[in-house]
Amino acid sequence: MSAERGGRTVRDPFATLRAAVAGRASREQGREAVYRLLAAAAAEDERPPRRRGRAMPPAAEDREYEAALDAALENLPDRLAERARLRAEATAIAAELAELGRVSPAAARARAAASSAELRAATVAELVRLADAAASDDPAHAIVLSGVAVAAAEAARPTPTDLAAHDTRAVARRALAEAAFRGGDLIAADGALGEARRLAGHGTRDPLLRAELLRVESEIRCDQSRFVESRRLAERSVALFHYAGDRRREARGRLSLALKLAFEDRLADALAENELARSMLDAGCDGRWLLATEFNRAYWLNDAGDTAAAHAALPRLAELVAEHGKALDRVRIDWLRARIAAAEGELASAAELYRPVLARCLELDTLYDSATVALELAVVLLELGRADEVLPLADSVAPIFRAQGVEPEAAAAVILAAESLRQGVAAREVLAELVAASRRPRRGR
Repeated sequence: MSAERGGRTVRDPFATLRAAVAGRASREQGREAVYRLLAAAAAEDERPPRRRGRAMPPAAEDREYEAALDAALENLPDRLAERARLRAEATAIAAELAELGRVSPAAARARAAASSAELRAATVAELVRLADAAASDDPAHAIVLSGVAVAAAEAARPTPTDLAAHDTRAVARRALAEAAFRGGDLIAADGALGEARRLAGHGTRDPLLRAELLRVESEIRCDQSRFVESRRLAERSVALFHYAGDRRREARGRLSLALKLAFEDRLADALAENELARSMLDAGCDGRWLLATEFNRAYWLNDAGDTAAAHAALPRLAELVAEHGKALDRVRIDWLRARIAAAEGELASAAELYRPVLARCLELDTLYDSATVALELAVVLLELGRADEVLPLADSVAPIFRAQGVEPEAAAAVILAAESLRQGVAAREVLAELVAASRRPRRGR
């Protein structure tokens, strides 16, 4: 249960005390956790007087509670040194397993399962960190890493009372669900997420783990076009990150929530949520997330009709791309320039900007981006009265989408346009649908 004090939420006292012992909570927070635990233990004998609406110990007994906290913190340096040693060793093991996984995932899983119990949880945590870092750019490797993490976690064979071990298994499955999602396998992602939720139900009920599971579920539901459900899951995830006091994860959650709001055409709300996420990020260590917030801000400002503000955001965005961006980020800023030019009515310039962007997207094998860019270029060409260029464009990209078995709505629209233009039917209706589709907010980053 939680309680309010001075405008902030007080967490489960057991979790707070563990955080204090690990050096992640203040002395005042740890002292209050001890108060609450001892007060609860004494409740059957003599309920302590209530102070500010909650059970608190009498002032005369403060020394007892101070002594309890001092005892808990007495060995903190030794505990932290041991934890640092384990973390360093686990990091080395995880790096070795990651490299082995590139050659033989099965061998990596077997070696992970054979690791010592002392190191297992720390090794799983490091493998999950590596998998999460690789998920966006190399989902195939992230799937291998998270699979190795699952093998290590499952080797523990915890008893029903070993709650932390169940959490470790749930964390590994969550990483596997996210990696599968990033790799486009929604069925595998849903299956891994369901198993993660089941395992978490047997664990410590850690709010951060629950928040991460909700965040991943929100992403999966969004890709299933269940936008309202996705947004509600994102809102619950953000609330839990806020409750747990993890500002960095809360910022990431708010960025994800902003995307869901944009899908519902709530651009003003999306921009407000995006700005809040940006205010919570640290420029020193969150460069990639800052890049995402700046891109989405410019993208949605342009969609909202404020092309001047979107144009003014480009220099700062270019700086972030140069400092933190990857190949696809450089393509996307050129795509954004083309979108802004089209919104400003510079259609000929937009068409010239779109062509190299489409070529680069196809080269990078980003099918959804390729389909979206092809759609927007087709709209610009049709608005310029150059319908004769749309048919060759559609014919050039449609086989790629079909060969990959991927035909999202953007690709389907381009293919439909080609067939309509070829047959000379419904050209006006197709044009209207293409223009309307190009004006709808999409996912941004």
